[in-house]
Amino acid sequence: MSPYGPYPGQPLQGKTMIRVAGIILTIFAAISVIYDIIILASPLSYFIDTMNYISMFMGLVMLAAGIIATAFAPKKDKAMLVMIFGIVLIFWQLISLIVTLTSPMYLFGGVQIILKLLGFVLPILLTIGGFKRKNAPF
Repeated sequence: MSPYGPYPGQPLQGKTMIRVAGIILTIFAAISVIYDIIILASPLSYFIDTMNYISMFMGLVMLAAGIIATAFAPKKDKAMLVMIFGIVLIFWQLISLIVTLTSPMYLFGGVQIILKLLGFVLPILLTIGGFKRKNAPF
């Protein structure tokens, strides 16, 4: 490696992980936000409770995290911001898992647990990618 930066064609550490996780997160978050908008605009909107608004807010946070991660993937100085978004999303998933497990409507379905655990994958990839990018030599 050159002390002056990467050679042409040499990949930047953590960039691909951040970019792929950011693109997938953006797609899923956009679908979630569109779904929440449809629910809020439906004629049955009087059944909407606080969880719908929280879901919409977190969908927007996930959308912002995906866009920021995709845009700032090659920038080493923005890796800390990507890590912060990843950690915030990990904590959100943890809170969501706890609420699901303690909910009286939870019927011990294995599918819910699997989906909640799969929700940790992208935030963990963002955090690891941000850490690798932050500690990269260039």
